[in-house]
Amino acid sequence: MARSLFLLTILLNFAFCSEEFIFWANVNTKNQIIAHEEISFSRAMTLTPNPKPKFLCQIDAFKDENTTTIGFLNLHKDEIFDCFVLKKVMVKNEFKRKNNDISHTSNLKILPVRFMVEFKPKSAIIGILQ
Repeated sequence: MARSLFLLTILLNFAFCSEEFIFWANVNTKNQIIAHEEISFSRAMTLTPNPKPKFLCQIDAFKDENTTTIGFLNLHKDEIFDCFVLKKVMVKNEFKRKNNDISHTSNLKILPVRFMVEFKPKSAIIGILQ
C-alpha cells in the first residue's frame, strides 16, 4: 500500500509539476585564455512549493521530442550562461610579476541559482526562482 502511494505521488509530481533545475558555472582564465570551464545543470532535489518564476531570458530554439530537458539545456549552455552571468557572480583577479614575466589569472564563478524552464512551440523561457 505504501509503495503504491509513493509511486502515485512520484507519477503525479512528474505529470503536473514543472521541473526545477540548478545552474552554476566556474570559468578560469590565464593570460586572457580560458584554461578551465565548467558549466553545470542539475535537477533540484526538492521542489519549491507554489513556484513563481521571474522571467530571466528566452532561448529561441525548439525542443525535439526525443531530447530531454537536461539535454536541451546542455545543447544551449552558452546562451544560458549569458542569461545567468549577471546573477550572483564572484570574480577574482590576480596579477603576478616576476622579473620581466607578467601573468594574469582570473576566476569567474556563478553561484548556484535555482530556475525553471517552460517550453513554447519555438522557444524556451527561463525563469529564476526567488
